[in-house]
Amino acid sequence: MTLTETGKRNSHGYRSAAYAEAILQPGEHVVPLPAAGGWAVSRPIDPIGGGEVAAFDGSACYPLCSLSDWDQLPGDLKNLSPEWISFCAVVDPLDEVSAGTLEQCFPDRLIPFKTHFLVDFSGDAEVTEIIDRSHLRKARKGLRETEVRHLEEPAEIADSWVTLYGNLIERHSIQGVAAFSEASLRAQLDVPGVEPFACYNEGGECIGIVLFLRDGDRAYYHLGAYSEEGYQQRVSFGIFLTAFEWLRGQGVRVINLGGGAGLTVEPGDGLARFKKGWSNASGTAYFGGVVLQRDEYMKRSGGSDDPGNFFPAYRGRN
Repeated sequence: MTLTETGKRNSHGYRSAAYAEAILQPGEHVVPLPAAGGWAVSRPIDPIGGGEVAAFDGSACYPLCSLSDWDQLPGDLKNLSPEWISFCAVVDPLDEVSAGTLEQCFPDRLIPFKTHFLVDFSGDAEVTEIIDRSHLRKARKGLRETEVRHLEEPAEIADSWVTLYGNLIERHSIQGVAAFSEASLRAQLDVPGVEPFACYNEGGECIGIVLFLRDGDRAYYHLGAYSEEGYQQRVSFGIFLTAFEWLRGQGVRVINLGGGAGLTVEPGDGLARFKKGWSNASGTAYFGGVVLQRDEYMKRSGGSDDPGNFFPAYRGRN
């Protein structure tokens, strides 16, 4: 099934139906948020006492919820309340949404979730003036020894992408939603706005791929994966430098690199250090949740609507 795109802007990247479909897990289905201009995922909830799945809740697509009009989200969720017990989302820090609007959207749970590293191209500084000197040296060294290409036809690197991401899953023992299947990885290469950058060694072998998603004048670092040789040669630095220069040349105003590996930026977080070295700004991604069927929510949460460390609370009980 191909869904019709919705939204007040042309839907690309995380706001596209193609992306929502590409990351579905078994039993899930895509639901439009027509007034807000985006997509969500309907998730089955483990039945109480076994038997058939009789209940669902909703979440924004992993990893971020980006909408055209956040003021319209409560209305969309009200229309979906007979289907969903609750809804949760991580709010895109690049979206223009007020604190008051977020409180209306998420009256039951609204907390700072992660600090995201941003690259702001709105000034006159060149890309090489924005990034950390050490990052720049590593990037230039890598580009003398490898070749990085932006690919106009993403499908041409599909086999390499599946292999490299499989290496990433094994290397970091990735589980859950980010452990994408081969079908999902291939489908993500067809998402409107996907911009793949591939690195090749002197023998022409692909040793690293990074995907950015472009949505108008925004771009998002989405995923990256490398071979063992790619890790050893630190090809991510050359890929990022090449990608930044290409994206800026295409009119991108800001890039969201996402956050670190944990919920807070820790001194030992290598991913956070890497992203911070490329960024010149930051933003807060908020996590929000709303209960849509209070009685059913309470029943499944053991009589308490206190989410503790989890929202929805009943998922934290599994």
